[in-house]
Amino acid sequence: MAVVETGSLVGASRALRFPRATLRRRLDELEVRLGVPLLSRTDEGLVPTSAGRVLVEKARLILRDVGALVSSVREVPGDHLEPTGQLDVAMQVGMPTDIVSMGLGLMRQQFPRLTVSLWLDEDPLSRLSDVDLALFFGDQPALGPWHVVELFTAQLKLLASAEYLEQHGVPRSVEELASHQVALWHTSSAEPGLPLRDGRLVPFEPQLSSTDAHLLHRFAHQSRGIVLAPINPAVEALSGLPPLRVVLDETVGRPITMHLAAPSALSELPRIQAVFRAMRALLGLPP
Repeated sequence: MAVVETGSLVGASRALRFPRATLRRRLDELEVRLGVPLLSRTDEGLVPTSAGRVLVEKARLILRDVGALVSSVREVPGDHLEPTGQLDVAMQVGMPTDIVSMGLGLMRQQFPRLTVSLWLDEDPLSRLSDVDLALFFGDQPALGPWHVVELFTAQLKLLASAEYLEQHGVPRSVEELASHQVALWHTSSAEPGLPLRDGRLVPFEPQLSSTDAHLLHRFAHQSRGIVLAPINPAVEALSGLPPLRVVLDETVGRPITMHLAAPSALSELPRIQAVFRAMRALLGLPP
C-alpha cells in the first residue's frame, strides 16, 4: 500500500522507515506467495497491476477494520460516556449550509470532546473506505460492508419563487419550460434531464446544471428562474426562507432518499452512534 500511495520504493521506504532492500525483499516474497505480479514499472513510477489493485483495495478495508477494533476497545461504554476523537464525514455537495451548521452546532454542544473533519463531495460513497460517515442522496450502496440508515425522503421537483412566476408566468407543460430560465440538479453519476411522474427521463437542455442542490435553491429564491432540485418540507422549514412554489407538480418529479452510511466495522463506535442519534433528532425522527 505504501508503494502504491507514494509511487516508488524510495518513497515507501521513507514513509515506513524501512531499508529499501528490506522492502524490495518483502515485496518479492509477497509476489511469490500469491503467485502473481503486484507492481509494474512505468515512466510515472511503480503502479499496481490488476492483482495489485485488488490487494490494495481489500487491504485498505482490512486495515480499517483493525483500526475500528482498536478504537472500539478504547471506547468501551462506561470507560468514558462521552464520545471522543475525530469524526471524518463525507457529505453530498449542496447540502443546505444552515442545516449543516445547525447539525455541527448540535454535535459541538452535546459532544465537546468530539472533533469533525468535513469533506464535501459529488459522490460521498466513493469516500466510504476513507471516512467514518457518508451523507448522500440516492440508492443504498449495492456492495460493501456498510451500515446504512434512511434519514428522510425528499422529492425532486421543479421549484420557483412566487416573484419569478408573477413576472414570467407559470408554465403549463414541459414544452413551455423552453421559454424560461431553467436550472437542473443531477447527481455525479446521472445525466441531467426532467424526471417525469411516469418514470421516464426526458432530455432537456437547461441554462444551468449542477450537482449543488443548495446553489440551485438559492438561484430559485433569488427569482433567477425555475430549478429542478430535491426538497423536503421539514428540512426546508428549518432554513427560515419563504417557501418555493412547485411547478408542473402532476407531471415532473420523483422521490429521492437521503441516507447516512458508515462502514459496518465502525457503526458501533460511540462517536458514530452519537452522530446517528443527533442527525435523527435534528430531523425530528425517532431514535
